Amino acid sequence: MFEGFARIDACFITDECVLLIDAKPADRSQPSTGWFPTRTQLWRNVEGAKELAGSKPFGVILGVEKAELSSHLLGFVTWSQITSGFGLPTV
Repeated sequence: MFEGFARIDACFITDECVLLIDAKPADRSQPSTGWFPTRTQLWRNVEGAKELAGSKPFGVILGVEKAELSSHLLGFVTWSQITSGFGLPTV
């Protein structure tokens, strides 16, 4: 395993779904993993949840002490949505 072991604070696995909870003190998440500097720890956890879930629905909750930064998180968009929405060429 290149990245080492993930440390999740809670993992709930049921017949219906998988849910991981990752607690981050002071609204901080690691900006990268040690082995792959351009990959965030949060996305690593999402990929780990997907692996655990197989064909079941899955999700990750980021637990923070304060929600100061949450109002600045607008959501997620895929590159294909960006390129098609703005008429940009795909790479």
